[in-house]
Amino acid sequence: MIRSNWILASAVAFALTTTTATQASAAKPQPPPPAPKIVSLEPGSSFVRAIASDGTVYELSIQNATCAVTLTGATAVGHLFSTPPVSPIAATRSTGIGMVATLENGDVWIFNESCCTPCYLTGTFVGNIFTTAGAAVGTGNLLQMNAAPVRSAEDFSKRDNRAVRVVPGAVE
Repeated sequence: MIRSNWILASAVAFALTTTTATQASAAKPQPPPPAPKIVSLEPGSSFVRAIASDGTVYELSIQNATCAVTLTGATAVGHLFSTPPVSPIAATRSTGIGMVATLENGDVWIFNESCCTPCYLTGTFVGNIFTTAGAAVGTGNLLQMNAAPVRSAEDFSKRDNRAVRVVPGAVE
């Protein structure tokens, strides 16, 4: 009887320990996503747009009085992405049909501002700069040059004024 009590007590202790450990790990809160940051401002014909790091596009209302310009409002007008961006926004540029954003990984998105299209005020993936046709770089080194060696000011101050500088590849 003592042995069966010991086995029962061990089983109960194990069950309580497992349940408590599972609840403790399940209750661990997830950290909140980072707060968005403004990464670019783009002027429009009669407005200014601000782009946040999460792809939200804001239209800014600015009251322009002599020497007293005031930001009177900021309205979210759309989103470049339907999910969090896979890479940070590197650059933006306004074009005739909308705002183009390029991400650090080479992805290009356009925020369509052409009023008569079904994708008005939405972001559309255009492609990737690094993987599109014609973007492959040859095997040669693009930075390789046949230039004269660079010399510091100290090198020139030590040289004989009558010495001639020889430049490889130069015609004499």
